[in-house]
Amino acid sequence: MYLKRLDILGFKSFANKTVVRFSSGITAIVGPNGCGKTNILDAMRWVLGEQRVSLLRGTKMEEVIFNGTREVKSLGMAEVTLSLINNRGILPTEYNEVQVTRRLFRSGESEYLLNKVPCRLRDIHDLFYDTGMGAHSYSVIQQEMIDAVISDKAEERRFLFEEAAGITKYKQRKKAALRKLEATEGDLLRLNDIYSEVQTQVRSLNRQQKKAQRYQNLQNEIRDWELYLSSTRLENAQSEKRQLRDQSETFSDQKLERDTMVDRISAQLEGDRKEQLDLDQELASISGEVYDVSEKAHSLEREVSVLVEKRANARILIDRNQNDIQGLQARAEILAEQTEQSRQESIEKSSEHEKLAQHLKEAEEAQAVADKQLLEARTVKDSDNQKLLDLEGRLSSGKTEDTNLTHQQQELSDAVVALKEQATQQETDRTSLKSRLSDEQQSLTELRSGKTATEETAASLSQKMEQLFERGEELTLELSNLGASLEACQARRNLLEDMILHYEGYATGVVEVMEIRDRFTGIQGTVAEKFVPAEGLEAAMEAALGEMAGFMICDSRSGAEQVINYLKTQGRGKVGILVPDSGTLNPLVKRPDIPTESFLGWLDSSVNTEEGLKPLMQAVLSRTAVFEAGADPTEILARLPYGFSAVSTDGVLYSRNIITGGAEEKFPLFRRDEKLAEQDEMMAEISKKQEAVQKNKDHNNAEIAETRAESAGLSDKLENLVEDINEAIQKTNETEYRLGTIDNELLRLSKEKSDLSNKLEKLRGQQYSLGLDFNQLADQKQTLVDDMSRASVDLDSLESRAGLAMENVSRLQVEIVESRSRSEQIESKISHLAELKLEIGSSVDAKRSEIERALA
Repeated sequence: MYLKRLDILGFKSFANKTVVRFSSGITAIVGPNGCGKTNILDAMRWVLGEQRVSLLRGTKMEEVIFNGTREVKSLGMAEVTLSLINNRGILPTEYNEVQVTRRLFRSGESEYLLNKVPCRLRDIHDLFYDTGMGAHSYSVIQQEMIDAVISDKAEERRFLFEEAAGITKYKQRKKAALRKLEATEGDLLRLNDIYSEVQTQVRSLNRQQKKAQRYQNLQNEIRDWELYLSSTRLENAQSEKRQLRDQSETFSDQKLERDTMVDRISAQLEGDRKEQLDLDQELASISGEVYDVSEKAHSLEREVSVLVEKRANARILIDRNQNDIQGLQARAEILAEQTEQSRQESIEKSSEHEKLAQHLKEAEEAQAVADKQLLEARTVKDSDNQKLLDLEGRLSSGKTEDTNLTHQQQELSDAVVALKEQATQQETDRTSLKSRLSDEQQSLTELRSGKTATEETAASLSQKMEQLFERGEELTLELSNLGASLEACQARRNLLEDMILHYEGYATGVVEVMEIRDRFTGIQGTVAEKFVPAEGLEAAMEAALGEMAGFMICDSRSGAEQVINYLKTQGRGKVGILVPDSGTLNPLVKRPDIPTESFLGWLDSSVNTEEGLKPLMQAVLSRTAVFEAGADPTEILARLPYGFSAVSTDGVLYSRNIITGGAEEKFPLFRRDEKLAEQDEMMAEISKKQEAVQKNKDHNNAEIAETRAESAGLSDKLENLVEDINEAIQKTNETEYRLGTIDNELLRLSKEKSDLSNKLEKLRGQQYSLGLDFNQLADQKQTLVDDMSRASVDLDSLESRAGLAMENVSRLQVEIVESRSRSEQIESKISHLAELKLEIGSSVDAKRSEIERALA
């Protein structure tokens, strides 16, 4: 499997579609910094499913889309396609060529395609697991990832090594499985919580139902009493009604007499009212005429007062406006005079500004000439200063060099004497070091022999320790398995106990009656509780009995009828009840002989029950034959008479024309108590095994501790030996090094002695030639100092002249600015006076209009 090509469109700097083809050898991409080489690596990492933007050298995923330049518009999508050759079948797909494509739109939508077919990111990850390729694999390594590979921290290299070892896929599957298990455990916890909550609600509803039943009974009793009281009140009301009817007739006669008297008085009153109405109408007409006259008089008075007030206001307004007009006209004349004065002043300032501008131009030209001369003089001065500095430096270095040469001659003479003394001392030290080196080598050989023996002993202890650790891990695993088994048995026991306690799997009527069985007489229990089949026949027993497996057993018919009447009145469901003494079941059964091998016997012979219930059990089960699961029941059915049936051990029931079988997701009703006891036995056995394993583990841990202590002692001894050996080696190396150093030192001293003699001769020749150059440099320095003194006087004169020219230019520039400011102020004043004249004219026109309106 190798890369074939890489197609890039709109990714980072690749605005146009770019195709990178990879040959069968090594393909290298070279170019200057910033040309986009790393963008190709980012494109490969991105198309393989990289989600971390930091590894793509960005802050948001949208930044991988080409953002445009001044000449090229930005794109709305980035797409990268990676083509792989799969001719060896490393990738888990039937295609010889595989294309992986990733697209990202600026809206945030992302697409993945596998051979141009849309897929999920997880499909791409699954495709490249254990192949060495992927967004986080060792096949794509950036510069900063090299530090992680060679780092001292093992966890930073672990991912790459796991990918190379091919276990990443299994770790991912393990994580997925653990997540599913955690989700399943959470679901089970929620189911248990829901079950507990529902049970709580059921018990609460049962209590509420009983309260509601008592409430209904009391309500019926209250209704009966209310009916009785209502009938009594009705009889009393009818008696009172008759008395009131007699009184009503008496009152009717009296009312008739009074009505006659009222009619007579009403007729007389009607005549008086008619006469009063005529008088009221005449009075109303007179009052209306008086009101109309009064209103007209008041209206005329108001109009007269309004006209008088308007006349007075008009006279006041006319006088005020005439005075205002005269004042405005006088102000306009004053403004005209001020405007003329301002114009004359503006003309004068303009003339003065032109003269100042001419003077400024002449001053600037003079300043430019002075600056030029000053610059030339300063350049000459700088050049002379540099020459003087060079001469002084050469003179100073000459003096210093002469002094140094004198000191060097003395030092070289002293060094030659010291080298002779050092050579004599080095020879003495070399002889003593050779004797010391022989003794150290002998001690090192003895220490290495002791280390070898100690390492052999430590290796045997290490092997024993590994065996003990392996045994400890096995015991820990066994102990963990036993703990899990114990927890599983405990869970099954709790489930069975809960099912037995709450009669789970039974009909609602059975559950209701068994919870309050003390209220009824003669209830012995359920069929599943009393009829206990042999082990392995639970399914056969439940299939043979059918619904009867969930029936109850009652001593008498009256007790059974009491239970059924209770369920009927309360509406609590149905129930089936077997009554041993009812006489409806005949225990006398004639059964045929069945000689087949698959026939195991009759079902009643494999069921245990109480002595008093055996006739009932035999009557129910004596006509059912049991055969092995998977066997052909044809021969057995042929021998069975009418009314008989056959059942297999796995719960398939056969009769003449009916076959019943299958499976239900429920726990069998039979042998629940026995299975509860079995779980207790299993838990006890597992606990014993746990104790034995724990003892073995403790003994193993004790052996590990002893071996570890012994190994620690050997390790300390070995460390001491290693330290002694290292110390001996270090001493030997130091001695050898010192011998070599002395030999090298002797050679060096001999060579240095020869070199010092040659240097001494050269220094004497240099000191002679140095004295001649020093006198010539002193003469040149004196000539240059005289020339610089004369040039300094000329430079001061030029600087004074340039300063005066600059001051003159600055003064003229300030005067021009002030002149320009005064001219602008005068122009502003003229425009302001013109605006005031316009406002005065408008005000005069407005005042005259007001006077005309007042006169009108």
